[in-house]
Amino acid sequence: MSKVGKYFYPSDHALVRRLPFGLYLKSCARSGQNEAVALQLVEEYTSVPAPLWIDDYEENGNIILIMTSVRGQPLRSVFHRLSYQEREQLSKDLKTIICELRRIPNQTPYRFANTLGSALFDHRVGKFGPFIQASGFHKHLIPEHTPAETRRAVTPIHSRHHSSFFTHADINWSNIFIDQGRLVALVDWECAGYYPEYWEFTKAMYGIINDEAMEKIVRDTFDQDYTDELEVEEKLWRESPWVKHFNYRYHE
Repeated sequence: MSKVGKYFYPSDHALVRRLPFGLYLKSCARSGQNEAVALQLVEEYTSVPAPLWIDDYEENGNIILIMTSVRGQPLRSVFHRLSYQEREQLSKDLKTIICELRRIPNQTPYRFANTLGSALFDHRVGKFGPFIQASGFHKHLIPEHTPAETRRAVTPIHSRHHSSFFTHADINWSNIFIDQGRLVALVDWECAGYYPEYWEFTKAMYGIINDEAMEKIVRDTFDQDYTDELEVEEKLWRESPWVKHFNYRYHE
């Protein structure tokens, strides 16, 4: 099917390819089997709309995921067409999704880990963990050469108690699919795992700062106030070794 897919559905996307019969193939070199397991957990424990896991296998040292397609278009492409009522509904739909995801049990021996109990993967910080304590998780977020002033600012916030929840960890407007004004799917689960409770919010805000309309949707999605955590994350984004990636995300 892979060969047929290349012939009938040519694409320059390096990781994801369309296949016949409404399927997609994804090379999971960055996250291994994590996305496959995440999709299975989402299907087993929630009614969250997402691609369905069909199969996964190893090829040339990489995990290949086979999943179903989803309908709709990325939010990025249609956001300008959404009415105010549809935007309000989007926040409500995302809130329902996040509440359901947080009910997925953590069956790993760690508080903060991917679905297999192994290292988490994040586009900003790469692979890190797993961690039993939040202190280990937060220590990894602080680059070696972070100024002392920043360290003093982030320590009180990182020292707060944060529950661990199953988290998509990359809810951006390229991964939210919309059809006829409603959310119909959440895709790209390679970063999914068990993170501190604020992580879903701060990662959803990553890349949309200064976009007031999108910021409002994300803020209305969460009942909890994670403003302090967001301010800390913004400091670390700017001062991290991935600052070039940070600037790209902020200006795309």
